[in-house]
Amino acid sequence: MKTTLEGNCLTLFLEGRMDSNNAPAFEREILEAVQKAPKAEVLLDADRLEYISSAGLRALMKLRRLAGKKITVANVSPEVYDIFEVTGFTELLEVRKRLREISVEGCEVVGEGATSVVYRLDPDTIVKVFRPGVRYDMIQEESRKARNAFVAGVPTAIAFDLVRVGDSFGTVYEMLNARELIRVMVEDKAHLADHVRRFAAELREMHRIEVSPKEFTPVKAATIGAMSYLEGTVTTPEETAVLRKIFESVPDRNTFVHGDCHP
Repeated sequence: MKTTLEGNCLTLFLEGRMDSNNAPAFEREILEAVQKAPKAEVLLDADRLEYISSAGLRALMKLRRLAGKKITVANVSPEVYDIFEVTGFTELLEVRKRLREISVEGCEVVGEGATSVVYRLDPDTIVKVFRPGVRYDMIQEESRKARNAFVAGVPTAIAFDLVRVGDSFGTVYEMLNARELIRVMVEDKAHLADHVRRFAAELREMHRIEVSPKEFTPVKAATIGAMSYLEGTVTTPEETAVLRKIFESVPDRNTFVHGDCHP
């Protein structure tokens, strides 16, 4: 079995079939590899894994106990993923399906930000391609929150699947047939005040939506904690104290908050 150790990540490459015929040998190999790098994060690359039986699953359980934490199994085929899911191993391990690969060559760029570039794939869908360095778990979390927001009634684009775009990851969304509000404001300055009032009303309505704390990360405590990073660079100690007092006075409630809302 091929293994690589890059930085703090130990990758084990799984191939062929893992069944009662080779599970004992596989178990010895993976345990030896982990014992040689006991502090490393363990990643199992299942891109070439064709099948796994109960014997192979039990070997992974021993690996998990040895690691003392959840391990990641990536690039899992749909067929093998079904085995993990039916046996409950998706609850014990972090199992990632093999991602669909797409190309954005020749696609129109419809948006760009600090962490991603958005391309139009077709009249109905776009893909948000994340720049190198953006962690996969952060991309997964953004996609999960987008789905939760839509289900909760927030008027947002529907998130489809995660994909591979060359060496980067991306998320496919529906393409909304709409114009950016900022363009409307620029082109219709005579009614600018009306547009601003409508924008504020939409935000108030959005921020009344009740959501579950289990589906979204509470931001009040995190925001207060982040204020220490402002001190000395953006704010003085006195200003930071005033800001902290203001935020601490905000009532606790489980309503949706848009973290980066602009026209």
